Parts: sequence; C-alpha cells; structure tokens
Amino acid sequence: MGCVWILLMLGVGPSAGHADALADARARCQQGESAACVQAGYDYLEGRGGRPNPGKAVVHFRKACQGGNRLGCVSEGLLMHHDRPQTMSHEAAVALFEKSCHAGSITNCTHLGFKLQVGLGAPRDLPRAAQLYRQGCDGGDGKACTHLGALLEYGFGVEKNRREALDYYRRACERRHQRGCAFAEGVDQKAKTPVSP
Repeated sequence: MGCVWILLMLGVGPSAGHADALADARARCQQGESAACVQAGYDYLEGRGGRPNPGKAVVHFRKACQGGNRLGCVSEGLLMHHDRPQTMSHEAAVALFEKSCHAGSITNCTHLGFKLQVGLGAPRDLPRAAQLYRQGCDGGDGKACTHLGALLEYGFGVEKNRREALDYYRRACERRHQRGCAFAEGVDQKAKTPVSP
C-alpha cells in the first residue's frame, strides 16, 4: 500500500458511523442509485469503515459511470490514471504541480486538481480541486472544464448547478475535449426528458 493511503488512513479513521454510511451507500448503489455508487467509491478511497481500498473505489466509480453518472466516469478515470506506478511519489508530484501552477502552468493546475479530487499525495479537497479546474478551464484546458462540469452537475465540493455544469461541458467541447462534448449531450438529453407524474 502506498504512503498516500497511509496518510488517508491517518486523516480518516474508521468508525461505526462510517461503516454504517458505507453499508448504506453500497446498498443504494446495488439498487441502481448511481450517486450512491460515487459516494461508496469515495468512502472506499478514504478508508471510511475500514482500510482505504482503491480497487473497490474503482469498481463503484465504474458502476456509477455505467449508470450514467458523469462524476463516476471522471472519478474512475482520474483514479486509474493517477494511481499507476510512477517515477515520483504522489506527494512529490503534488509539490511539483503546486509550484508550477503558481508559476503559471495551466496544465499543472489541472493536474493538481486531479490529485486533490481523488486524494493522491494530499488530503482530498474538492472545493480546491474545483477552484483549480476553474483556473485551468479559464486558461483554455478542456479537461479542466469537463472535470469542473462534473463537480457542478453533482454538487461535489461546489453547489450543485446543472446549468453551469452544462456551460462548462460546452466550453470543454469547444476546446476539443471529446468527453465534454458527450457529457454536454447527456445533460441536454436529460433536460429534454419529460418527468413522469
């Protein structure tokens, strides 16, 4: 287990309450509630109710994604990409991204946001990740626009705002980030679907 998971364990200790919340999220996920799958994924990632388990986190993010939850898709992708064995530790990468982001590297602001969204190399900080994605998107990074859109659509780390999420997905699409195009289309279709009484 990498040192990032040890840090997460120190920051989020298991408790009966956490275990109950995880069990509840898992049960709702099994019933097809995609937002509960995302919550269970983050609970596994942070070690709530036990030791951190990134493998189970990925499984739950994937299930959410398959259920149409765009935040599940983004979270699975981030974790799969950023938890691979690398030439430097996650902590060293966070320090490097922080420094280069402050120096004006938009791409590295986005990379720092990725690390903070999933808690690799630093404690998970969704509000700061959203701020970094906003900075990256304003600087022209389409991936940052897509990731901010997902946080806004589901209200993770920011106030839930589907209209603003759609705007960020469209901005991502304009910057040729294909996932942003697909997500914008998904939000548009959901908005056009009549709600049954």
